[in-house]
Amino acid sequence: MKIRILTAFGMGLVLLFSLLFLPHVAISVCFIIVGVLALYELGAAMKYSDPIDSNHYWVEFVMLLFSCAAVIVVFDNYLMGYLIILCALVDVGGFTTGKLLGKKAHRVASLKNISPNKSWEGYIVGVICSVGLGIVFFKVLEAHLPAKAFWFCLFAWIPSIIGDLYESALKRRLHVKDSADRVLNGKNKLMKLLEAPVKSHGGYLDRIDSFIFVSVAYVIFNSIWQ
Repeated sequence: MKIRILTAFGMGLVLLFSLLFLPHVAISVCFIIVGVLALYELGAAMKYSDPIDSNHYWVEFVMLLFSCAAVIVVFDNYLMGYLIILCALVDVGGFTTGKLLGKKAHRVASLKNISPNKSWEGYIVGVICSVGLGIVFFKVLEAHLPAKAFWFCLFAWIPSIIGDLYESALKRRLHVKDSADRVLNGKNKLMKLLEAPVKSHGGYLDRIDSFIFVSVAYVIFNSIWQ
């Protein structure tokens, strides 16, 4: 857990400075690379697991394509960073609450076959963090964000949770704990090396699963708003 916290802090700093100082084209290219690595993880898991309905792969693939298109065409660095913050708040709030409560937490019985460690307390705190702190961050970045981003932050937790649960369900069907498992256990040394930065976080797909759904949801929200 300590390694995960330290690496998350380091990754957060790198991401922050990248969003602030790198041109948007560089951010877009980096996200596409991460997306390709995430799809490679998914493909490796499908290759070495029992056969499943390929529709699950294609849903993730199409959602990721739309997410990449959103990053390139719709978002600027500030908006992308803001959406990442909203996703992170849901995840960090839930994860921290679950760890602090331990066995005292009330598990979500309906999710025991998908994500058995999810708790009601974790979800509640995650939603409060995403909405409450999301408003705070919006006020801080208000000069750089469209007004519609404020209203989106009120329900961004919904696609964030859906994205996380969808990927969890997909991993259970593929019989892997983390999206990077098959890659790290494989023979491709280059891919193992590329997985090293996010090894303690489960893999690239595990890191962007919520953002994929949140970014697509924002594009839909933006279209309805206009």
